[in-house]
Amino acid sequence: MGELNAIENLNHFRDSFLAVFDSLKKANPLFNQFVLNATEFKQAYVVGGFLRDIANNTQPRDLDILLGLPDEEIQSLINNLSLKYYKNRFNGYKIVFENFDLDCWSFDSNWAFKKRLLKSNSPSIENIANGTFLNFDSLVLNVHTLKINVKNYNKCILERKLDVVRRNSRYVMYNPTKEANILRFLYLSKKYDLSLSLQLKLYILNHINTFEILYGNPEQRLLAFKAKYPKYASVFSDKDYNSMIDDIKEELNHYSKEKGAILGRQIF
Repeated sequence: MGELNAIENLNHFRDSFLAVFDSLKKANPLFNQFVLNATEFKQAYVVGGFLRDIANNTQPRDLDILLGLPDEEIQSLINNLSLKYYKNRFNGYKIVFENFDLDCWSFDSNWAFKKRLLKSNSPSIENIANGTFLNFDSLVLNVHTLKINVKNYNKCILERKLDVVRRNSRYVMYNPTKEANILRFLYLSKKYDLSLSLQLKLYILNHINTFEILYGNPEQRLLAFKAKYPKYASVFSDKDYNSMIDDIKEELNHYSKEKGAILGRQIF
């Protein structure tokens, strides 16, 4: 079981962030130049796993950043510096440096802003933090002011529970990576001994039922997706997957009988 730390001392965390961030810039001149050009006069927010890795004393392998630049300016910066890149699955840019990757998006190309689930004309650290799908990933730092929002992440760690941040049905429906989401929920739950909220269990079961209608065999589809992520195999096997899904179905069935209610898509 992996250990996770809440972020309690924000000043200490800022110092740790700056030490790691500055080290990356010194070791990678092209990364340093890209960051300087991309953030000089525009808003920029580091989000998610880079910050979580620092909190847990782990060397980050990638960095996710939201930029207040339109896509064409990001593309121009990449071209001018002759950076190696490709488009990532969320329609942003994955830039490959020597020892790590940088994933960046404009506000308008990020899926939540693009679907107008978040207000791109007035981005704020709170808006972005509350726009993450999972509380485990809800860590945001303003590159210029070093203001931090980790409220949802800390709640996840202190309560030992994975949960969606926003329970708006449109927000959950538009999230574009349903199969990957389900597998990641199970992976994180198993690796870090985190419980799944009722909402996540319903999300999993509802989409499994949908996959069965659309594709005929949800287990086969999800296990095929699982095979694309080698790190998952070291944490939970195909047999573990089946056992976890069976447990979720049993828990929801018990909950439904206990509450005298039909659980379904009205939750999302």
